Amino acid sequence: MVSSVSKDIESNAKKLEKATKAVSGQGRTLEQLIADEMAAAGGSATKAAKEGSALLALLWLARYLRLVEVMLRAMVRSPDKSLRDCIYEGYRASLEPHHNFLTRKALSAAILASPSRQLFYSRLGTDADGCAASIRPLLQIYSPIMRQVHELVAGLGLEIPPTSAADE
Repeated sequence: MVSSVSKDIESNAKKLEKATKAVSGQGRTLEQLIADEMAAAGGSATKAAKEGSALLALLWLARYLRLVEVMLRAMVRSPDKSLRDCIYEGYRASLEPHHNFLTRKALSAAILASPSRQLFYSRLGTDADGCAASIRPLLQIYSPIMRQVHELVAGLGLEIPPTSAADE
């Protein structure tokens, strides 16, 4: 599961990097690049979000990063919740609405194979308190950025803005 998510995040980040490098010498921002893609698609974000577009890469990158954000927030907010349940919370808030039945079942099976929190912490070389102490400041920086990205894609009509308790 982690390997698959990591690969998808990296793939979409590289697509965005490639797209922005192509226009960076022109002083164009990501938002301007997306506006250009939409204009080329007749003003439709749905049509502009096609394979190879910066908009589609941003959309899927945002969804995957949302999974991570919600999972981390659940880990800090609910220290007795299993790692598996924290991952499920992130998955339900981000990717599940966009996956078909077979993909949801495959990912559910992968999530079931998640290690315990204790094993997870030991692989990180820390304990629950050390992990929470590292996650809190990360979320203070990460969450406002993610909120901006979600406002952008929601403003284009491609996502519903996050409103769950996971946003606290």
